[in-house]
Amino acid sequence: MLVESRETLRTLLDEFLLIFQLALKDHNIEFKIKVTKHFPKEIYFDTERYLEILFHLIMNSIKFKKQEDPKIHVRIRCKPIEGPANDTNGWVSRVTTEVSDNGIGIEKEQQATLLYTFKAKKKGAVQGIGIGLSTVRSVTEALGGTVRL
Repeated sequence: MLVESRETLRTLLDEFLLIFQLALKDHNIEFKIKVTKHFPKEIYFDTERYLEILFHLIMNSIKFKKQEDPKIHVRIRCKPIEGPANDTNGWVSRVTTEVSDNGIGIEKEQQATLLYTFKAKKKGAVQGIGIGLSTVRSVTEALGGTVRL
């Protein structure tokens, strides 16, 4: 899909985030999303897969939130990368998305396996089933990207 501007992306995200509205309100989660100013005039990217990635990242942040004063912040930026021009405008860019929260955390020992199917995190009463971050990794890599914890 062609995302024609920063505002078009922002509108797409606002509509997508409506699915989280109830969970964010019920858990009193401070949620902020920022699309940086430096975004190209036009950019082509797979919005359906991108929203799938974002869905799983936000769901993990909600699931593993702190009980008091939970926060989830999303920052989306687009930056040029070096290499041959692949599109009609001569731009080669990478969309970078950072999802940060003040949740219960991930131990260093678990970080290496968390991105693989059924390698779930368990901390206290909260148990994951090991699909969300694995899906994020698989889809991101299929799109030519990487995931870092």
